Amino acid sequence: MLIKKGISYKQLSSKKILGIDIIAVDFSVTSKDKIRVILVYRPPNIASSFTYKLLKYLQSLCENNVILVGDFNFSANNINWDDNTAFTKCGKEFLEFINNFKFSNIITSPTHNKGSILDLLLTNNPTSICFSQICAGLSTSDHFAILFTLNLAKPKPQKIYYRDYSNLNLLNTYLISHFNQIYEKFYISDKYDYLITLVSNLMEKYTPLRTATLKPKSIYYPLHIRKLIKHKKKLFKEFKNSNFGLDEYIKVSKTIKHLINSYKSQKIKSIVSNTNRIYKYMKNISQKYSPIPCLENNNIFIFDDKTKCNLFASVFARSFSNLPTFDPPELTPCKFMHALDDIEFNLLDIDNILKNLPNNNCCAEDGISYTLLKACHSSITPFLSDIFRLSLDTGILPQPWKVSYITPVFKKGDKNNPENYRPISITSTICRVLERIILNSLLIHLEENNIISQNQFGFLKKRSTTTQLIFTFSHWYKAVLESKNIDCAYIDLKHAFDSVPVRFLLYKLFNIGIRGKLLNWISSFLTDRTAKDPYWDPSYF
Repeated sequence: MLIKKGISYKQLSSKKILGIDIIAVDFSVTSKDKIRVILVYRPPNIASSFTYKLLKYLQSLCENNVILVGDFNFSANNINWDDNTAFTKCGKEFLEFINNFKFSNIITSPTHNKGSILDLLLTNNPTSICFSQICAGLSTSDHFAILFTLNLAKPKPQKIYYRDYSNLNLLNTYLISHFNQIYEKFYISDKYDYLITLVSNLMEKYTPLRTATLKPKSIYYPLHIRKLIKHKKKLFKEFKNSNFGLDEYIKVSKTIKHLINSYKSQKIKSIVSNTNRIYKYMKNISQKYSPIPCLENNNIFIFDDKTKCNLFASVFARSFSNLPTFDPPELTPCKFMHALDDIEFNLLDIDNILKNLPNNNCCAEDGISYTLLKACHSSITPFLSDIFRLSLDTGILPQPWKVSYITPVFKKGDKNNPENYRPISITSTICRVLERIILNSLLIHLEENNIISQNQFGFLKKRSTTTQLIFTFSHWYKAVLESKNIDCAYIDLKHAFDSVPVRFLLYKLFNIGIRGKLLNWISSFLTDRTAKDPYWDPSYF
């Protein structure tokens, strides 16, 4: 079952009964307006006992506003759909089920090229379907397609916002000419507000915000295939009206299938022959983040986006609620040659970081993206240097640096369970540049004083899970050759990063020699932080 983006849904079940396939899904635009669609495939000539099990299971799913659709394979030998009479035990049980749950069959014409009604469209609420039609079959199938429209509000087209960077050189020129005015400001909040206001005004003038509507991607076929598809539809209409021309219809269907397979094969060959085209193709077909479907909380389905945001906020907040009230455990004093209490950097250090930023348009509360910083690296570096120096000297951070935009990203399991999502924080890009400078200095301090354990392989250059496995296997092989026992303990800490107590972390930083201005800045950075959902913030683009 394929579901279009923008339609909220909740999958209730997916069941198999010895060849019988059942999928039940609730569709809705609002929590009050819900339609349950049950898709069924029942093989022909199946034992009556399994048909009975199918009906018992369908009874548990049927309620108000249900649509039952699929290939039931009740031929004319089982049921005559003209007068609703049954000739077999299975047929009688199925008609009894339909009558008990007040279903009506929308399909009155054959759905098979032999003239039988095998595919059904049943509903106990005729207003839930506003249009239905028998169409030409998919590919070379001997069944015809059933096209019907649910009586649901049409999902709004998704819009995206992007910046037009065609006049970026003008923004750079104007930005450089206004640098000296930042020295007229003495407080970091004033300096930062001046920079953000200046850049925002210039962005509105030289890199205006554009809007684009995302449309569903249509499948493109060459002209000769499109003509044949059109001819197939024409043959279907003629066959439906006169009951003649079936052989020609089947022949054209097979030809179309062969031509489409050949076209796709040639297209794939042309893609795999070029590395750049492979990368572009994989990027187009892969989707990083899917829309959030209907969520379930205490057996209540949530379709409203604002309610979803509040639910995610309460779930994610649990990671930070169990903060310890006791003092951190005493650590063994760490030996180091000298403490790290301040960081020195110059314009070149900042400029090199900006030039190597990824082309990413995500931004936080201040509205500055990596793309803009990278494009304006030479003109914006002096501004950032002045702000960074003052922030480190005073231990004060601009308020936007302490605001995170939280995006829920699905991990695994049931997509309707909010517990199966992890929060991704989008923070100020400018602050992340300063974080990179601080990180580089911290790593140098840790390496010079041999503070990092040789057994750590994460978050370090030239080390990874691969090098860890090589290191581990080497010890295992040695132990095996020496006939020694090997004990392995695998530990996974739940929400490990989010649940680190700030007091404990600051105590450990002090213990390894992080002192003075730098420790004050990190303490300020980690405390009094707030989080927002970008969906409800109109400044997020």
